[in-house]
Amino acid sequence: MLVAMVRRLFGYVRFRMIGRGREAFLNAAAARGIPLWAIRKKGPDCGANAYARDYRTLARLARENVRMNRAEDRVRIVEGDLRAVRTLFPPASFDAAAANPPYRAVSEGKLPAHPDDAAARTETTASLADFCAAAAYLLPHGGEFTLCYPVSRLARLFSALTAVSLEPKYLTLLYPDAAHAPAVLVCRARKGAHPGLAAAPPVFTAHPESRRSAP
Repeated sequence: MLVAMVRRLFGYVRFRMIGRGREAFLNAAAARGIPLWAIRKKGPDCGANAYARDYRTLARLARENVRMNRAEDRVRIVEGDLRAVRTLFPPASFDAAAANPPYRAVSEGKLPAHPDDAAARTETTASLADFCAAAAYLLPHGGEFTLCYPVSRLARLFSALTAVSLEPKYLTLLYPDAAHAPAVLVCRARKGAHPGLAAAPPVFTAHPESRRSAP
């Protein structure tokens, strides 16, 4: 489930469709020339990948889908700058938050040519600290923040989380396969929690149906 929700992303995002209207949403994306791949149905849900630069268009399609299904009273799609989250939502208004922050600082390597790709991969518009601060604002005491980040920057991640009272509580390492070291992790932090970190069994992502196993 962790791999289905927050996968190692470099220039693309993975999203999940729940409820009715999934086929209409996919057809609308295809009609607008938005490439989707790795479309996989699992139970009542359906997941797919899209390029990061197409995600704003997908947000508009999601709104259309909500209207088609007359679900306006249950679903709201919000686009905004997370650095200005205080203008979008009141404090402590969500029980949980999830994010896939950019993995690299602006000074680390060449920037992608497309602005949306650059924003998805590098901290051109928002930093890890911005993501953590937004989550801390949105969550009540005990609320949980789940995010995906490189293993090589684990110390930076923990520092950014604890600086805003988000205590790392659960850590999962994502391995390409049994022959390679993990490059990406999934961390779940809890606002206002006492120190204490639990490690989950490793997850191998190379197999289509990623499995948990001991190294």
